[in-house]
Amino acid sequence: MSTSLLSIGISGLQANQSQLSTIGHNISNANTEGYTRQEVITETKNSQFIGVGYIGTGVEVTQVRRIADEFLTNEIRESTQSFNSLESYETNIEQIDRLMADDRTGLTPALADFFASAQSAADNPSYIPTREVFIGQANSLADRFNTIQDKLESQNTVINGQISALTSEINALSEGIAQLNQDISFSSGDITYKAPNDLLDQRDELVRKLSEKINIEVVEHEGVYDISIGNGQTLVLGFDVGRLETIAGDTDPSRKDVKFVSSTEDLNLTEKITGGELGGLLTFRREILDTSLNSLGRIAIAVSSEINNQHQLGLDLEGNFGEDIFQDLNAPELTRDR
Repeated sequence: MSTSLLSIGISGLQANQSQLSTIGHNISNANTEGYTRQEVITETKNSQFIGVGYIGTGVEVTQVRRIADEFLTNEIRESTQSFNSLESYETNIEQIDRLMADDRTGLTPALADFFASAQSAADNPSYIPTREVFIGQANSLADRFNTIQDKLESQNTVINGQISALTSEINALSEGIAQLNQDISFSSGDITYKAPNDLLDQRDELVRKLSEKINIEVVEHEGVYDISIGNGQTLVLGFDVGRLETIAGDTDPSRKDVKFVSSTEDLNLTEKITGGELGGLLTFRREILDTSLNSLGRIAIAVSSEINNQHQLGLDLEGNFGEDIFQDLNAPELTRDR
């Protein structure tokens, strides 16, 4: 009887020691990024039959469980990739807005000054100072177009660098997730499947960070994560990893496109990427930067050609027909550069 009482007491001490250790582990990791609180699950040990009935033999620890909710985890991933996509989009669009809205850098004030000087020159065509002011404003307008074009192209260069950096980060995170898939699978390989909680936390944190970079779909089977992106391309498949690479754009070599490479696929994924910082960057480039560059070009063509046409109809002080004020955008030397 004394031995039985001693073993029951020891089982209780061991169970409570496990609980205290887990509580200490929780407290110690309160500020650890990605850590999930754990709890000890206990059950009654098998009773012992003594002829007249069953007598208890104490308590045992059956599991140390993560207090995690799969639905909330998925919601966090969805919110994370949406937030980072919109934040990336907003950060870049603000630069365009500041460029175009500022009186010192925007196009509207330069156009207003140019047409005001043209009106002054037309009101008194023989007055030399107003003609000189008009020529000066024409040069200023051309400089303003060129400055805006340079800044937009500079932003495109910055985006190219960001795309390259993000693809490298995505590849590193994917490799880390695949390695943790392997570690978790090996650590919990017995038939009872006792999951290594801290490794699961590390993997979930890497997946969350990956969702900051790109839109992902996560499927779990037998404790292993498979992660797909784009149009269903598998970035992580168990222990295997696909890769993202940057390449020269199909339609414009000055723009970086994103290619997905695996053992079975090799395709340009640029138009299929959504969500996360990378998706926000690509959406901004497609919807705002490209549109701004095209609109600027169309305005430049319209203004220069119409002003040139109108100027050719007038006469100079010596009675000769006017020539082009602005250089022809279709001049051979310009088309060769393009």
